[in-house]
Amino acid sequence: MMDGNGKGGSWWNCAGIKGAHQGGIPCYRGTICDSFRLSVWKSGAATASNEAEAEEEAGAGVSGCSKEAAATHELTDKVFACEGSWTEPGVQAGAEQLCGAGLSLCGYAEMEEVPKPKCEGLQGFYATQVSSDGNWACNADNTGTNDLWGCGDTGVTKPCGKAMPRAVGNTNIAGWTGLNSGSTEKTTAVKTKDGGPGGVICCISLIQNPAENERKYSSVFNNDNPGNGYAQSMLDSPQAWSAGKSAKGQWAQLDLGSVKAVDAVVMQPRKCCGQVQRVNSYTVKVSTDEST
Repeated sequence: MMDGNGKGGSWWNCAGIKGAHQGGIPCYRGTICDSFRLSVWKSGAATASNEAEAEEEAGAGVSGCSKEAAATHELTDKVFACEGSWTEPGVQAGAEQLCGAGLSLCGYAEMEEVPKPKCEGLQGFYATQVSSDGNWACNADNTGTNDLWGCGDTGVTKPCGKAMPRAVGNTNIAGWTGLNSGSTEKTTAVKTKDGGPGGVICCISLIQNPAENERKYSSVFNNDNPGNGYAQSMLDSPQAWSAGKSAKGQWAQLDLGSVKAVDAVVMQPRKCCGQVQRVNSYTVKVSTDEST
């Protein structure tokens, strides 16, 4: 057995164990793996390709949930129900607390790949980013904020797609609060430590969608702070980022958390106005220090 700090400051990052820790092997950058392959090369012989291969292999067995999660329930090799609680309002806050590195809150398309028996076999309620505009009619494009759909045996029976059997909304239930907000449960829901198991469903995704506190803007209409009003540029946000100046050179900056290859950029129109208000052209720049 070997262990090391794995680019961190603790014992975490083992190659082999004699007993499971949080259900698996302490692995790369604070994750839990169900398998691990140790590669060794000569000192000084490491190359960029070695580093990339190590990163890829390290993520191959990741359990999907963060260290803060109380338990991990694997639904597929890319979809995980992460059990736990959080305090900030909104399901996205739960995902930021409980999803492991490189994972995000599952949407409708990802949930279509989950076997229904796995989804409905969970105890409690585990939320996805699927919501609605009302009348218990879930939206396949992940829009809306009224009610929450997900997996488990708690909530009302309102099937959505192939896998999700239940939804919650209108009434607080089983440790879920913020569900009596009227039509904004997606942005107000909190899973507390009370009321039994529950949490969020996290997916391995190639699309990075940093939280608003990881974004900066050159200017914002109405001088709104990130995450409020006209400073909401996350995918599937209820608004958009609207620059405070009608001039060339306005920019939005996203922090991906570590050095990553950027192969493409996903753009969406402003939520309020159909396909009318959208960006038609833009330039992508990358940096590791925010200045060069």
